[in-house]
Amino acid sequence: MQPPSSRFIYLICCTLLVVWQCRQTSEAPGIQQSPRNSPSSEEKTTAEMDSTSGPNIKANSTFAETQEPEHQTRAMLFFEPHPDGNTFACAHCHAESAQADAGLLRAGHHLGNAALRPSFKNGQLHQLREAVNSCRVEWMAATAYAADTPDWLQLKSLLEDFAQTQQDTEPLTFEIVPPPPAEVLRSGNPDQGRTLFNRSCAICHGHDGAGNITGPKLQGSKLSAARVAERIRLSGNARSSVYEGLTGGRMPFFSRSRLSDNQLSDIVAFVTQSEPEELRQSNDGQSVDVSVADAQSNCSQTHPNVGKKARLSTLSHQVAGEAEIIDDCTIRISSFHFDGGGIDVRVYGGQAGHYEQGPQLSKDFLGMAFVEGTMEFRLPPGISLDDFDGISIWCVAVQISFGDGLFQ
Repeated sequence: MQPPSSRFIYLICCTLLVVWQCRQTSEAPGIQQSPRNSPSSEEKTTAEMDSTSGPNIKANSTFAETQEPEHQTRAMLFFEPHPDGNTFACAHCHAESAQADAGLLRAGHHLGNAALRPSFKNGQLHQLREAVNSCRVEWMAATAYAADTPDWLQLKSLLEDFAQTQQDTEPLTFEIVPPPPAEVLRSGNPDQGRTLFNRSCAICHGHDGAGNITGPKLQGSKLSAARVAERIRLSGNARSSVYEGLTGGRMPFFSRSRLSDNQLSDIVAFVTQSEPEELRQSNDGQSVDVSVADAQSNCSQTHPNVGKKARLSTLSHQVAGEAEIIDDCTIRISSFHFDGGGIDVRVYGGQAGHYEQGPQLSKDFLGMAFVEGTMEFRLPPGISLDDFDGISIWCVAVQISFGDGLFQ
């Protein structure tokens, strides 16, 4: 028997870490977590669902459960998150074939003949590696593969195995369109929307919108119909060089060819039908300390950055406020607004507006909603004001900023 690969060991460790983080969050004082729905066995089958988290993205796959050691790494590159990226996997958006796609409605087309297509992304890219890198960088928060990157060569081999013919395949096209008008959105059927949601959106947002590590909880959200529809149609990198008209975010959009306006309206009706939950922890006007357990304390005021302020941009989840450096280890965010949503939300530091590498400055405050509140934190051990020139309200799981600003 061959010893397990380093990638396999890495992914096992990541899985254990996520489980530990979820347990820590659920046990954090002052934050009440709503229980997940527990659908009956009649509502789902083992082939269709993975516990209560959502559809099983490996269902109907002929490659996912391969036992040959030489093929396991290739399969993991498609069905598991990449080590240098966020919690998304290729299979969250793409099936390996039309047969494997049966029963689920993913945002992206299946990849059965992708290796044979003459172009990608509406003809804007002409190399398979370029298309893969577009997904890795824009959706998976990873770095681009070089031509000789071992993981790229393994994934390329798998995509070539997916190919169902030896003939060239016509390129796929799609249309990015704005949401339908309000009168169309109001015509949706929530019962049909629930069924459709659990075939599509639940891949990331969990069964009935209960949430998981790839998408935030939607049950009881205060999202408007217009906001839900806009996210479904136009979510994605607003500065994308490949996709035009997107409005920000990491969630993959659904083109009209993947989800019709009527289907979208049904999903919107389902997501917005539940009564909004009360804020799990309302911090209106209150000051809340979100420092890590062993944060620095009793700091002086000697650093030249003391007194500098950063106005937080509003990118998602209603984030707004002004951060101020109080002393050599304390930062206070005043007039802070945050709806409490996301997956694993912390304050991250960064340089020149780049926050992917951290450092992490606070504990997780998912579920804590602020309206004109005050949030304060002291820097973790080993971190100084020299290590960052801006902060972000950062969703760790999918690696995206909900709002950020540079100190001036």
